[in-house]
Amino acid sequence: MDRLKKQPCRTAKGADTVFVVTKRESGKTAKRGMKEKNLRSQVENIWAETMKRRVKLFKVTRNAIMEM
Repeated sequence: MDRLKKQPCRTAKGADTVFVVTKRESGKTAKRGMKEKNLRSQVENIWAETMKRRVKLFKVTRNAIMEM
């Protein structure tokens, strides 16, 4: 059912909505999409980690300066 997609289509009589069966992604493209998603999340995780570290460092240095 989810492959049936309503799509406006120009017919001889004018605009008309037609049900179009969308092509399912072949395994390869689906896998590629997953790979890209995984890579993106990994990059985001790495970025988050570095940001956390920076914040921690910043806090530590600020505390050290405060104590001086």
